[in-house]
Amino acid sequence: MQVSVGVGCVKQILILGAPAPPTRGRAADWAEMADTVRCRLLLHLEHLTSGELKKFKLYLVNCLPRGCLEEADRPKLADLLVSSLGQQEAWEQALRIWQNMGLRELCERAKKEDLGFIPAPVLTASSGSQTGQLLAVSKVEVFQKNSPSSPAPQAIQASATDTLKLCSPEDFLMLRKKMAGQIYPVMEKEARTRRALIICNTKFNWLPPRNGAEYDIRGMSDLLEGLGYRVDVEENLTALEMESVLQRFASCPDHQTSDSTFLVLMSHGMPSGICGKDYRKEDSQILPVARIFQIFNTSNCPSLKDKPKVIIIQACRGENSGVVWVNDSAVPSAESCTEDLCIFESDALCRAHVEKDFIAFCSSTPDNVSWRNVHKGSLFIIQLIHYFREYACCDHLYDIFHKVQNSFETPKLSVQMPTIERTTLTKYFYLFPGN
Repeated sequence: MQVSVGVGCVKQILILGAPAPPTRGRAADWAEMADTVRCRLLLHLEHLTSGELKKFKLYLVNCLPRGCLEEADRPKLADLLVSSLGQQEAWEQALRIWQNMGLRELCERAKKEDLGFIPAPVLTASSGSQTGQLLAVSKVEVFQKNSPSSPAPQAIQASATDTLKLCSPEDFLMLRKKMAGQIYPVMEKEARTRRALIICNTKFNWLPPRNGAEYDIRGMSDLLEGLGYRVDVEENLTALEMESVLQRFASCPDHQTSDSTFLVLMSHGMPSGICGKDYRKEDSQILPVARIFQIFNTSNCPSLKDKPKVIIIQACRGENSGVVWVNDSAVPSAESCTEDLCIFESDALCRAHVEKDFIAFCSSTPDNVSWRNVHKGSLFIIQLIHYFREYACCDHLYDIFHKVQNSFETPKLSVQMPTIERTTLTKYFYLFPGN
């Protein structure tokens, strides 16, 4: 039988044993467009034999979770493609696979269809879903389409025209004098050697790719360089490699002549930590978040003692509705408060807290989704960059973080709420860009 589905213009497509969906005009939003692409994919997948369907799935093992592919029937496979890759990429990927499989007639028929792709971005959220609405593709990250119950954020404040506002020398001197003793010391610009580290896993052996994360890398690198940090970027590491990179960075001699550091970690995640690129359910490769704090504590990184250490984490929590990994444990570390583990400086009889001068900012509260725009980057990172550029010239770090949180109170951005975690800052941390 023939089915008429209108997208801009009416097209005729062939399908066996399926009711005709109603004709509709070109979709006005992404949700309708995604449904259209999903429907078209399903129509063509129905033409594949069981053997051809298995072969089609094999072509997808490098970009979609193998376990999900094995269990997916035709409707779930269409949903998985659109939710994971986005509407246009899913369609183009299917065309390439059909061409490689030698299904010329099917491929040519599909190529003639005018889907009228809408340029609105696909937004991914972290955790699980249901067929036709939210499809659970793994226990690590979810891909969520727009729906009335979970509208996508529509206002992204940062833009390519944003620039870092500098603090004037006069304001710098005035504020430093006014807040003397209440702010972290700022080393002279010519003498200091600030360092920052970005670890971002975008491609995985067994997990779906984190499309759009490359924009987060670029944006955070530009921001931190503008704030006077030399930025090291490491991508697609195993859990052991992440730990090794962190240890090497902690031992960097430049910290001796630096007044602070930033650590930015972005990946898939589980409640127990951050996933390396080789994470799989059968062989968990996890970097515990607590290990990050341990590597940079006073005992293991004395060159950053009494200096702000800012940790920004974007990683999914896993099995529930999808969140960024945060450390909510109320149990104190066994090594952090016993008398025999207190640290004594070799040149003075003073003690130092093992963990101090940390602050961690995470993109979402537990049990809530965290959005990533595959064309612009993570919503949290976009907002973070915008508010740093706008207010680092006059506000201290905690106030900037608070402004980012407040930005998610607006109706158009009320899809997640960033959280400030494990804060042990004892003074105000001003960045004074330009000074």
